[in-house]
Amino acid sequence: MRRLILGEVKKDAAEYLGVCENDEVVVRRINQAQERLLNRAVDPAGSWQRFQICHGTTCLVLPRQVRHVKAFWRCSQPGLVLSEWFEALGYWNGGVGMVEDGCDGNRLIDQGTVCSFDNVVSSDTDPRRIQVVATNPADAGKQITLRYIDAYGNRVYTEIDGVVQEGERLTLSTTGTLTASNVATNGLYHVVKAMTNYPVRLYSYSTTLGVQVAQIALYEPSETVPIYRAVKVPGLDGGCGVHHHHDAQTTEEECPRPQPITLAVRLQHVPALQDNDPLVIGNLYALLLMIRGQELRRRNEPALAQEAEAQAVAEIDGEIAAYLGDGNSPVIRTPDRETWGGAVFNPIGGGYGYW
Repeated sequence: MRRLILGEVKKDAAEYLGVCENDEVVVRRINQAQERLLNRAVDPAGSWQRFQICHGTTCLVLPRQVRHVKAFWRCSQPGLVLSEWFEALGYWNGGVGMVEDGCDGNRLIDQGTVCSFDNVVSSDTDPRRIQVVATNPADAGKQITLRYIDAYGNRVYTEIDGVVQEGERLTLSTTGTLTASNVATNGLYHVVKAMTNYPVRLYSYSTTLGVQVAQIALYEPSETVPIYRAVKVPGLDGGCGVHHHHDAQTTEEECPRPQPITLAVRLQHVPALQDNDPLVIGNLYALLLMIRGQELRRRNEPALAQEAEAQAVAEIDGEIAAYLGDGNSPVIRTPDRETWGGAVFNPIGGGYGYW
């Protein structure tokens, strides 16, 4: 396993494509190949990562690179990762997963996707607008389109490129540009941004006070349609509290605030545009085979394309098998530590358990 950058792949990809290395199609095909390989159900080597988030509230918006959460730990204790349908369960531990229902930070519930890490919070006495700010003069004059609900509960429509469309287009400047209308609480729901050289910031702006109140987004230069995975951890703003291990109660040391949690996540494709941009897929041969498969499909040779793509998949599967090796003991994950399987070795308990 290795970590590739875009520039290391371009020369070989250009040879496969029969074009010059600086042809813009080379970068497109490399990105398309990586995205297809990352859309498989099996995790390729290098496609998962651990990182820690410190936050004092129950709702978290994850970085752009995250596709989904595989596991998480709070105060060194593993928790349950639950789908967004968990809250639709028709009995007591569905709903909002309250702390008094035993959810003191030990459940991570999917909340779907959002377009910013925070949103507008407004009121009749303190209406808010959104302010967009270019962080560098090099991006002045470029445009961003915000789709939002106004203070009257209506979707905003304006004339864009001579046609009435959903949303409002704003021109970037370093001094900031405001939306024409006040924005409802949680009103921002979609963003389309031009490619920029530097990041772009969005703020909730108080029209009463005439100041920025809070930053709600920071968009990277290559983000054109921002989308992020959101999760909720009920009880995250509380202390570590009492944890149960078998029949014994042990009180863990209080976590510092804001609460840190550790996440193991599956990474997703993020476009690589500059030579130094990293790729998630580190298998050069798999990328080249997938590029070849894509080109064969464009030439209407599906049988040869399928063969090349199957070879790319075999490369990825072989790499992950070599990376994991055969020394790891498999662990069966269950909702609690009291669940045991017949004649199944439990490396945590150090023996065999039975139902």
